[in-house]
Amino acid sequence: MAAARSTRLVVPGRKGLRAGLLGLLLLWGLAHAAAFEDFSQLHIHNTTGETLLYMFISPSASRSWGVDIVADDNGLASGERFAAFLPLSRQECLVYDLLGRSVTGSFYLLRGKELCGGWNELTLGAETLFESRMSMNLGRLTVHNDTGHDVLFLYTAVDRHELLGPSILRAGRQLRAFGTAEFLYAHEGLDVLYLWALDSGSGVHELRVDIDTAVDEYEIVLQADTRER
Repeated sequence: MAAARSTRLVVPGRKGLRAGLLGLLLLWGLAHAAAFEDFSQLHIHNTTGETLLYMFISPSASRSWGVDIVADDNGLASGERFAAFLPLSRQECLVYDLLGRSVTGSFYLLRGKELCGGWNELTLGAETLFESRMSMNLGRLTVHNDTGHDVLFLYTAVDRHELLGPSILRAGRQLRAFGTAEFLYAHEGLDVLYLWALDSGSGVHELRVDIDTAVDEYEIVLQADTRER
């Protein structure tokens, strides 16, 4: 087996982003700038009795779990909760699956949960323990923000026309200008990853990363010239 390796990418901007998505992301950015807490949110409560190191939320029809949204070395302790922003307008409802992985390697699973624009809350409890055997190989994605603006939201999808999951930047957190953030992603079913970043200057950056199973670390650089025009 070939040794795993890492790669650093400065990805050029890709024109042709769907007009509806671009307009919606810009609308979200303006709305959040005015009322950051008053938008479509998902609040997740951990009552499993274990600390969850990783958590993945993806559209139910997706072939991959995508990117971890906990993004915290300490994980999410039992009894704690956190919030993520959803890419949903007030009138939209979409169906998602939620998977948590604990410090002991156990998996907790919720399938087919309808989430709508506005306020949503899900609980991962002991009863959601997934009894069947499951394995997951993780890779690391490092994002450098060299745009000169804070990044407010960072959405991902495993297909350019697939529904987006929640922003992998947790509610209340931003990727500061010239800052760096690290995320973990699930290799299974993932051969390409699309990212859409919305910065505080209302710029949208669309990036594509081709995933190789022999590579377990990627570095992405957001720059002024990755911004959609």
